[in-house]
Amino acid sequence: MSESEGRENANLYMRGVSEGAVGEELDAQELLDVLDVFGEDGVRMYLVGVLEGIEDRAEEELEEYEMLRASMAFVARESSVKVLERSEDTLRVRVEEVPRDLDTGVDLHVLDDEDDIVDGGLIVAVEFEGAVVDDGEEPATAPAVVTVERWKYEFIEYEGPEDEP
Repeated sequence: MSESEGRENANLYMRGVSEGAVGEELDAQELLDVLDVFGEDGVRMYLVGVLEGIEDRAEEELEEYEMLRASMAFVARESSVKVLERSEDTLRVRVEEVPRDLDTGVDLHVLDDEDDIVDGGLIVAVEFEGAVVDDGEEPATAPAVVTVERWKYEFIEYEGPEDEP
């Protein structure tokens, strides 16, 4: 492959990445034109680029979703949380200060002193404890027992071909 062919294929690859990333539909006539001008290698590089662009777009969308979900989470410090019950599937904790508008369907992130998530899951129940002030109004936060469905991490070990019966 000559240097100019290598450059042309690299350009076709980058074009494919760009078009795949924005979700452009493949045009059959355009593929035929690429085939006529650049041959099979050119079409192959273009299609590999399109697939790479589609994959990049999917990864970006997933990252955006994860960031949005994390920004909607209720965060509690490990020091303000008392574990009442822990099983493989659920976690019940008493949290000292919980916003009164906290509802189910939000993630709970329990953070340690280094801001690492040490436990949590999807909140399925919030039970507030009393705390009404003298004027009869409820404060903005109160202690509560929060129940979550714990996150499940699945580790899959793949067997090598030598392990087959």
